[in-house]
Amino acid sequence: MPFELYEVIAFENNCVQIETVGKSKIKINDFKELTQNPKVREVSGEVEVYTEDMHLKYLKDERMIEIYNELKNRMYDELSQIEQAAMKMYMGFRYKNTNKNFVSIWFQKKTGFEVCLGLKTGELKDTLGISYDIANRKWTAMQYAVKVNKNTNLDDVMDLIRQAYKKREQ
Repeated sequence: MPFELYEVIAFENNCVQIETVGKSKIKINDFKELTQNPKVREVSGEVEVYTEDMHLKYLKDERMIEIYNELKNRMYDELSQIEQAAMKMYMGFRYKNTNKNFVSIWFQKKTGFEVCLGLKTGELKDTLGISYDIANRKWTAMQYAVKVNKNTNLDDVMDLIRQAYKKREQ
């Protein structure tokens, strides 16, 4: 059955932008009018939006949240054209306007978080030996990870992230 895919962006001033994927943009200035449509209400109830804050609440440790934010800020400072996407189980960092994650961050309650790298077996040069093989998870694009906790040197982690960024950039 054919269908159209839409991206809906709601703004604070009750303005909504609807973009048909692959087609032109439509603007609707009355968000309330749009939500009166029974189909829109039905679909809206089924859509779950994931946020970075949802993941950060899972950490439950202020110091680990600070470390995550420092790592995220360093990625934005050092790597160009990236964006983050909150997924159900992780935060993905990818090239803008693509769905190619070069890093996925998985938050864990007691141990910090795990940085999974978008590299396949044999592509990582880890002279310090801080990464480990996650190929057994059967994720085709992510086969290395490094655990980040309060004692982790973020310079070392950034070295690995830069490798993943450069490799996925090609």
